[in-house]
Amino acid sequence: MPFNADVVCRDKKTGIAYQGRLKDISALGVFIEASDPPPVGSVCELEIALQGSSSRLVIDKLKGTIVRHVNSGMAIRFDDRLEWIALVPIYFHKMKP
Repeated sequence: MPFNADVVCRDKKTGIAYQGRLKDISALGVFIEASDPPPVGSVCELEIALQGSSSRLVIDKLKGTIVRHVNSGMAIRFDDRLEWIALVPIYFHKMKP
């Protein structure tokens, strides 16, 4: 499902953090727009920040593996299903004008 939120991907091996924009999310993984992402096969931990007009919700400690690169970013498959996926439609509803 299309999405737009800030995300940090931290490479578990090197500890380097990569900033990006989450563009697509499902219970199984995400696509992140990011320049110079870690190599395919890298294990990472994600932190997704959902920004409202007067509050912020952070979903963190999402573990996954980078499974694909394209020019605009990277695809990450979660190690476990995203248990907070039910919050995504609520977030979309909240952000409607």
